[in-house]
Amino acid sequence: MKQLRIAILLTTLLTATSAVAQDKTKRFDLAVTAGVPGLGIDMGWQATDWMRLRAGFAWMPHWTHDMNFSLQVGDAVERTKWQMADAGDPLWMYKKTLQRTDHFGRMAGYMYDITGIDVDNTVLMHGQPTYWNVKLLADIYPLRNKHWRLTCGLFIGNNKIARAFNATEEMPALMAVDIYNRMYDKAVAGLPIVTVGQTSVYSSELSNMLKSYGRMGIHVGNYTHDIYDEQGTLLHSQGDPYMMVPDQNSMAKANVLVNSVKPYIGLGYDGSLTKDGRWTIGIDAGIMLWGGTPKIQTHDGTDLATDVEDIGGKVEDYVKLIKGFKVLPSVELRLSRKIF
Repeated sequence: MKQLRIAILLTTLLTATSAVAQDKTKRFDLAVTAGVPGLGIDMGWQATDWMRLRAGFAWMPHWTHDMNFSLQVGDAVERTKWQMADAGDPLWMYKKTLQRTDHFGRMAGYMYDITGIDVDNTVLMHGQPTYWNVKLLADIYPLRNKHWRLTCGLFIGNNKIARAFNATEEMPALMAVDIYNRMYDKAVAGLPIVTVGQTSVYSSELSNMLKSYGRMGIHVGNYTHDIYDEQGTLLHSQGDPYMMVPDQNSMAKANVLVNSVKPYIGLGYDGSLTKDGRWTIGIDAGIMLWGGTPKIQTHDGTDLATDVEDIGGKVEDYVKLIKGFKVLPSVELRLSRKIF
């Protein structure tokens, strides 16, 4: 395991440093930690009476939280636009609501007839934290009692701190979505819907129906701005629904991304648990700098934090929560024992 090898290497390097330590007041301690950065270990070196250097590793266990997204066909949502009522009076505006008909139920029936797969109108997604970090920290003790400290340093780890992916039982439904979209793309291109060897099946009625309904996908929200391709062609207008379609493996995924290097600053307190001072417990409280608003990037490259709005439901709550954390408040407990 890569993370374990890194932790062992750091511990070995710090242990080797003790061989050259001449001043008996320079003590080493080994600790286990638990908190917002996850579960971990670190090793501290009391370099001077007022400074301790620490290195270690922390990993967040992959617990799972479930959430649901809705499947639909085309832009079957209710949208609201503001339009000018009179070009000569820019202050007079009116609200226009566009109501679309949802064709999902009918198309789900067609897909069952073609594939035998019962496509539900919701997709179950699993959300998991995925972050780990190597810690390089310096503790500064400004007071004589050597309990309170200022801690600063770096957390260096992966940039993917969380992920969301569809449940395994949803894969047949997402495969049916891929089949439908393949048929839709052929209808738009004017190609036969089905081609097997030299035999082709073309139905103008089916093609026209597919083109009128649109693509099938997971309705996440609506675009916050116009979307263009690399050639400058308009793909989606502001307010259009963002429909996330499965990737080539019939999977729907999203990752929460931050900087790999995360500066840290905080306050801490250390207290002895035994009379000889060999066992101590400490607490750290501070902030980890992520480098701005985290990206919530789907497998097709869309950033839910900046490109999509009106997400709705619990998913919108999660997106707002992640967007609100420009920095990560961190609390961590440290149980340590002096080893020499």
